Amino acid sequence: MSNIIYISIWHESEYCKQLLIMIYKNPMLKNMFSIVSVDNGPVPPFIKTVPTLYNENNNSIITGNDLFNLINSYVQQNSAQDQASQQDQQQ
Repeated sequence: MSNIIYISIWHESEYCKQLLIMIYKNPMLKNMFSIVSVDNGPVPPFIKTVPTLYNENNNSIITGNDLFNLINSYVQQNSAQDQASQQDQQQ
């Protein structure tokens, strides 16, 4: 992927834990994002809540339900592609 997309997390956040589980259950997603912990070190000023997705390519920020919806859409898209691929192989 040409975009550099970071997801900032905090280890004590239940929402961050849920998001990480979603990402790590889907191998395709693990390669799409760089996970950055805000536990240690300075927090960038644009991080107001966690988890936060930051796309360095266009400076876009996605948080909250919008972030979960985005990840879910990637999961569904990947699942549909996998099913189509399996059907092609069976024919």
